[in-house]
Amino acid sequence: MNKRKEKIQESVILLILFIVIGVVFYVTQKIFSKKLPPNILNLLLLVTVGLLVLDLIIYFIWGKDKRVEKEITSYPPHEMDSFLIGYLNCGETVSNHFSSLVISLAVKGFIKIEKLEDGTILLTKLKDLDNSLSKYERLMYKVLFKGNKDKVTTEEISSGDGRYFRKMETVVANEFLSDKNIETKMSRKLRRYTSFAFAALVAATMIIYSRFAYDTASARVVFTILLITLAGFMYALLSYLIVAFQTGKETSVKYGALIASIFILCGNIVFPYFIIHFSNVGIMFMCQLNLLLLCVIVNGFIFKRSDYLNSVLGKVMGFRHTIEQFDKEGISKLYQRDNDYFYDMLPYIYSLDLSIVLFDGNDDKFDIPYFYNTWENKKNISFNDFNGDIDILDNAILNSY
Repeated sequence: MNKRKEKIQESVILLILFIVIGVVFYVTQKIFSKKLPPNILNLLLLVTVGLLVLDLIIYFIWGKDKRVEKEITSYPPHEMDSFLIGYLNCGETVSNHFSSLVISLAVKGFIKIEKLEDGTILLTKLKDLDNSLSKYERLMYKVLFKGNKDKVTTEEISSGDGRYFRKMETVVANEFLSDKNIETKMSRKLRRYTSFAFAALVAATMIIYSRFAYDTASARVVFTILLITLAGFMYALLSYLIVAFQTGKETSVKYGALIASIFILCGNIVFPYFIIHFSNVGIMFMCQLNLLLLCVIVNGFIFKRSDYLNSVLGKVMGFRHTIEQFDKEGISKLYQRDNDYFYDMLPYIYSLDLSIVLFDGNDDKFDIPYFYNTWENKKNISFNDFNGDIDILDNAILNSY
């Protein structure tokens, strides 16, 4: 989006904001002076309703994340390795993302994986780095064979590589620093808890305020609908604030999001009391809805995903969907039918956390991979045993932290 369009959008939002605040001040001042003509009340109510409709239009055109459209594909997005795909899939880095890079390096012939008699996994360098590898594959290669080493065991990885893995986490986080809407598992969990809290809060608010504000059943129904709408807007706003708190790098952003969340939760209880007892209910309520929706729109601008990230996430979702179609029997058939594709997908199966679904307990045999060896010199191995050996590598990375 160019700067001129951004300025126009900002100006429109600020104009609506000043009008809404102006209406609130005008109504409040007239209420205290008891000089609010009835015809002005109707006019101001129409203005606030009109502004709310305009807010909704702006929200759906400007302030809303584009829906991620799943793009079914047999291969991951171009030039995206398993580490990056895993990060985008779950919003954070975990040990299987790193182990998937080791598998990728092995599949591409840069290293060899060997299981020793004592159960240790040995990684051996086969050839030097070249430009065919991705950024994170090169980083992983350098972590494994730092100091010009030719071999590294899982025990060595456990004892000394944690700080390097944390640096890789920082690198991938910085790559998408401007795209704040990559959510972590914790932020998704907070969204879920927030929805439960709001359900209880809305129920209590409806019962308390509809009971004391109105006598007729129809008026209470209308008021209940308005409160549900209000809670919906509040939940949308809090969702954005939760993402801000989870992904914000600056301490001020985190505390700002936390304070704003507390203010909104308290306001949901306190504000209806004041609008019922000290002002015109309709106008002030519509003004609050306007202010809340404007907050949602502004937060949408701040934390909206870029078009690039949106398209990438669509491909990641589509690629994951393709792999999820396989089961234990299906993955065995895939290996028999298309050996090359199976090995191309192997790192991504681990990075997308699908290895347990596809391999665990799968005793079907397949030929010992060209990049893999065991002290027993077997000719074939079960999917389950291979998955168990990769778990040894995964646990070594996990223990290094």
